[in-house]
Amino acid sequence: MENFQLGQRIRELRKTRMINQRELAKRANMTSSYLGQLERDEKNPTIGSIEKICAAFDLTLSEFFSEKSGERKVQDQISEEIMKYVRECTDSEKVIILQLIRQVLKKK
Repeated sequence: MENFQLGQRIRELRKTRMINQRELAKRANMTSSYLGQLERDEKNPTIGSIEKICAAFDLTLSEFFSEKSGERKVQDQISEEIMKYVRECTDSEKVIILQLIRQVLKKK
């Protein structure tokens, strides 16, 4: 990633995973105020803080600093969650879900 922006990366991952600052701060065992300062690049994090954030996102340091592998992991987790719910559905519910997906993709 050219001119890596740590704060932007944290915010991007957080929003992709649809969690707010307070929730991420709780998962990373830090204050939401400190996390906000990191996202705005007002503070430089310690390696320990970066490790806590990575753990909260379930990413390795390498994945965190590599945009593509981190995003792929997020997409894999989203797909896994979708499949978890689909497995619990009846056959008729699965048909409805498939129809909804087809309609969403038509609108693109």
